[in-house]
Amino acid sequence: MLNTIIKLVHSDYCLKKMGYNFLENLSSVREVNLVENKDGIKTIIKRDCEGWYPQTLVENEILEKFSGLDMLPRKILFKEDVSEGIVQEYCPFGGYVLSYFLEEEYIQGKKYNYEQLSAKEEQKLINLVNNLHEEGYVRMEIERASNFIITPDGLLYYIDSGSCAKKDDPDFKDLMKKDLVSLDNLLKKSQGVKNDL
Repeated sequence: MLNTIIKLVHSDYCLKKMGYNFLENLSSVREVNLVENKDGIKTIIKRDCEGWYPQTLVENEILEKFSGLDMLPRKILFKEDVSEGIVQEYCPFGGYVLSYFLEEEYIQGKKYNYEQLSAKEEQKLINLVNNLHEEGYVRMEIERASNFIITPDGLLYYIDSGSCAKKDDPDFKDLMKKDLVSLDNLLKKSQGVKNDL
């Protein structure tokens, strides 16, 4: 409990010094925060610590490469190698140095819980998986419904691509198969909801 409180105070302090108003911590695994920027607009800040798997770096690559796909949040800002001196000055509680900083669009909605998807949203999801696979990204963790947000008007967004693996991963083919099985299961669950209506 104390570690959680320290982490929240730490995030709040760091983000304020960088010009953001901390609103909420959204992950227990890595630094993912809902913030309000200087213009009063809610955005998401994702940060990685030195020595961790660089989820923020991978997610930035994907958001950059696939910026035209409407199932992904829009990238606003990316900073690499955040200055150690600045981070220590901003975050005197210490403990780690943040290496990557990604600000992206905040998607208003709720975590996806296998609600009914329109045929159009299902096709967009299939296209997203195919596009990422063709460009050499796998391990999308589609089986984790929490990696998706569904908006009030039924649009599905894939909001966490940070754990994707690349072509050079020795398990690439197996991970691709797992993605396809997970996609099939997600679509069946969504269609099951349709059939229950």
